[in-house]
Amino acid sequence: MKPYANLPFLVDTLNAVQKLRQTTGDRLISLERQGLDDPVIRGRHNDLQALEDKLVEDIVPLIKSHPAWKWASRVKGIGPENLAKVVGRIEQVEKDGKVGVECFDTPSKLVKFAGLAPVDGKLPKRKRGEKASYDIQLKAMLWRIVRQFLLAGSGKFY
Repeated sequence: MKPYANLPFLVDTLNAVQKLRQTTGDRLISLERQGLDDPVIRGRHNDLQALEDKLVEDIVPLIKSHPAWKWASRVKGIGPENLAKVVGRIEQVEKDGKVGVECFDTPSKLVKFAGLAPVDGKLPKRKRGEKASYDIQLKAMLWRIVRQFLLAGSGKFY
């Protein structure tokens, strides 16, 4: 078993916890605007933040054991959490007895899986009522990383 085999599960759990924490945070902001406070919601928000922090602590050593870390650790704008979210989505793929990046025979197949391969000159978009032809979460995470490159403001990826 690969040392980072649990990475996809932990990344999915982290994404779910982050979404819940953000929702409770939004609720707290809404209550504050009304001049109210709810200690139960505030307590759950703190619990979710603590769980999120613990999940990141669990993920960091796993992603640092992944072969992609050797390259990514030298790239300004990609941290362990961002890389884990990308690698975790790719490592979830299972096809023909293969797992992870091994499922993609060519780099262009991986690019298509990420939703970054043009179709008729345009990037594919989600359409209501249709299943996306790419991994929605992976595409979103890659765009977040691109944003980090822009915020970093330097380096060859900027």
